Amino acid sequence: MTFEQAIKTYLDKRAKEDALFANTYKKEGKSIKECCKYIISQAKKQRENECAILHDEEVFSLAVHYYDEDDIKVPEITDNVRVSVSKQPEPKREPAADPHPKKKKAKNKNEPQPVFTLFDGIL
Repeated sequence: MTFEQAIKTYLDKRAKEDALFANTYKKEGKSIKECCKYIISQAKKQRENECAILHDEEVFSLAVHYYDEDDIKVPEITDNVRVSVSKQPEPKREPAADPHPKKKKAKNKNEPQPVFTLFDGIL
């Protein structure tokens, strides 16, 4: 998935779930391409040693901010920039049921059980 696709997917989902944002998302003069340029320009302000790392929440927050604000000026990206999109975690699958479950050893009710107190180990 590309950076633009990841941003668009998030914003589309958010617009479906939030009617107020859905209206904001339809603003004239706004685009996913410009939104991504805005996010990159903001990331560049945070870079150290020519590298910036932003968490998903930060990136998506910047995307929403771009659509919320009417007076954002998006600078042109003149240098070579590489953006990596984190891999989305796959849903966890339940382990398949074992067709031959192992029988648990029954505890002997007559065996003495250890007794612990609050004061074990205190001199």
